[in-house]
Amino acid sequence: SKISILDEHSCEAEVNIFFEELGTGSPSDVKDAAEGGDDVEHERSSDTEVSLHRISDADGELKVERVGEKPLAHTLLDPNDCFLLDGGMSGLFVWVGKGASAKERKESMLLAQVCSRTCD
Repeated sequence: SKISILDEHSCEAEVNIFFEELGTGSPSDVKDAAEGGDDVEHERSSDTEVSLHRISDADGELKVERVGEKPLAHTLLDPNDCFLLDGGMSGLFVWVGKGASAKERKESMLLAQVCSRTCD
């Protein structure tokens, strides 16, 4: 597998291959920096998806279950489990309940590490 990095210095042939593989668009469809606006402001104002996932082994088998999306309520948290909060641009957060098992604690941290590596 080949990794190609495209930027403003890439040759036209490389850019065209990218859009062919993408299956849509062209270089002329990409806004320049002035047209595109401030990235930081966009990230701050965009309504990114925030989701909460329960990590539980209550029935003897470890399960990861999506339990909610933004807006969330603290009542979704169970002190006997661990939870992974995917905060979008804000990052990943692990909430460890006081009564969570050792396996839940370990697996929730591992899951956060895997998600962090694959989402960056």
